[in-house]
Amino acid sequence: MKLNPLTHNFDTQSEYFGAIYAAGMGFAKPDARLMNAAATAIASGSTGADGGFLMPPAFEDEIRERIFEDPDSSLGLCDVRGVKKSIETFPTDDTPSWATSGGVRVGYADEIGPIEQSKLKVGALSVRARKLATVMVLTNELKEDSNIGAYIERTVPRKFKYKLTQLKISGLGAGEMLGVLNSPALITVAAEASQTAATFNTANACNMWSRMWSGGYARAVWMIGPDVPSVLPHLNSTGLNIFTPGDAEAPVGRIFGRPVIVHEACEALGDLGDVLLADWGEYLLAFRTPAPRQSASIHCYFDRDLQAFKFTWRVDGMPWWGAPVPSRTGNLTRSPFVALAAR
Repeated sequence: MKLNPLTHNFDTQSEYFGAIYAAGMGFAKPDARLMNAAATAIASGSTGADGGFLMPPAFEDEIRERIFEDPDSSLGLCDVRGVKKSIETFPTDDTPSWATSGGVRVGYADEIGPIEQSKLKVGALSVRARKLATVMVLTNELKEDSNIGAYIERTVPRKFKYKLTQLKISGLGAGEMLGVLNSPALITVAAEASQTAATFNTANACNMWSRMWSGGYARAVWMIGPDVPSVLPHLNSTGLNIFTPGDAEAPVGRIFGRPVIVHEACEALGDLGDVLLADWGEYLLAFRTPAPRQSASIHCYFDRDLQAFKFTWRVDGMPWWGAPVPSRTGNLTRSPFVALAAR
């Protein structure tokens, strides 16, 4: 059988998982598509001796699309890059574009005169492709009585999408991604002196907006916790049209024209992290593989009538910025990541 290398000739993920189930139960001779795919994987050294089968690449792409392209996902807004090694270093330049000294500078040169040299101020970001993983152990009864393919198609992308979003917001950076709330690049805007606890008001929104770096105004999004939407219409109580109702591209609405995304990874109203203004294009997401790698085993829990489905994705992430930068005019610093202090 000549296989389509992208699908192994399976039409859907459900058909693929069904073939694995049938092989594990011993109903009949294992599907030739599975055996040929497994042989190819073993020859390439990418599967173990436990009878594992690797998911066809086309189905991995479907999972990736669900993670990055769903309307409620902000992951596709990040600077997504592939890495070829476990540890990879990216050079950085933390000097602002308007700096008059240090870093790369651009200026006019005489027709035959020398071009002024820039004294580079190069830093480095090192990413480590750590393993983000899950193993789903299912009884054969559950697999027999339900459409496990549809369950995996829906559940796995949603779980990875949430975890990656939670990490890029609040990851500690030690053994995991560095989230913006724990990054030295974060600007935390103070609450108003007499502000009522657990509120978000017009002054907060204006002060946060004023601290976004100039390059981020066209790309930034507001990320808020699920308790915050109820207070958004009150931002217009002063007569300013700060909040506008939802549209096709921003179903929740917009603040200062930028989309609002509600996400459970944000904190409760009143806590640091309940309202975040972020230009995710300044956040590096580095992946060792384009999508989670999935494999299934029919043997590792054979004595307990179980089957295991494993998903692994080697990933790291952190802001490109090491600190806020001073404005060219005025005394305020600015950053792609602005949060409101607890109140």
